[in-house]
Amino acid sequence: MGKDEIVLRLGKAIRIVRLARGESLASMAYKMNYKSESAYSKIELGKVKDLSILRFVDICQALNVCPHYVYRLANVEPPADSNEFETYEDFLKFINSSSST
Repeated sequence: MGKDEIVLRLGKAIRIVRLARGESLASMAYKMNYKSESAYSKIELGKVKDLSILRFVDICQALNVCPHYVYRLANVEPPADSNEFETYEDFLKFINSSSST
């Protein structure tokens, strides 16, 4: 699977989560500091070819969903590790508990 296909699948998965969370394009554009809905919607349409992992994680945080969940929803192999979480908050709790030990 090529990079373009991965970005397209992740965009579709992000859209599914956004709709399930009841978020509008306008609210996501605002949360992500985009100038317009159409600028943000390019992510969900898979038209942003340089979607960084940091931007992806920011989007997941705005939707309160773990990045692994979005990878799984997109049927894309997540980065290698064995931890999966339902929400972004659970992900942060794990990261915080791991760094304090």
